[in-house]
Amino acid sequence: MTYTTILLITFVSLYNGNRNETSELVKKAIDNSGTACEILSEEYLTVIFPGASNFKVKSSEKPYPTCSYEFEVDGVSHMARLTLAKGLGSEKNFDNAMKYQSEKELVSGVGEKAYYIVKQNQVSAWSGKNIIHINIDNNKEASMKSANEILDKLNN
Repeated sequence: MTYTTILLITFVSLYNGNRNETSELVKKAIDNSGTACEILSEEYLTVIFPGASNFKVKSSEKPYPTCSYEFEVDGVSHMARLTLAKGLGSEKNFDNAMKYQSEKELVSGVGEKAYYIVKQNQVSAWSGKNIIHINIDNNKEASMKSANEILDKLNN
């Protein structure tokens, strides 16, 4: 088993074990105002990645609110990014955005409709009036779990 495989198994196990804690952090952020960086916060990422440090954040509001992080865990670089179109989503808008993505895979169990965008290693998902694009350390499964968690809270 390679080091990367072991790291991935450890990451997914840790993430599954901390799901309730991350869910509460997302709910708190959305209740407060719900900007991309409040939802995908250092606190949220520290739950998913225990020991994360040296956070560098980039935030943008145009064209949609986006928050990107670079950080380290035990000297290894990691990243996370969330783009949020809160209240602007519809199936038509989502389908229009996705038609420009040539390498995409339909994924089930995330929102009302979701795709894994291969080139960007991100999950793009729509539910209710919300569309998000999320990449948790180029990890499809972790991105899907976070997408579901965030969409669930945005829609409640």
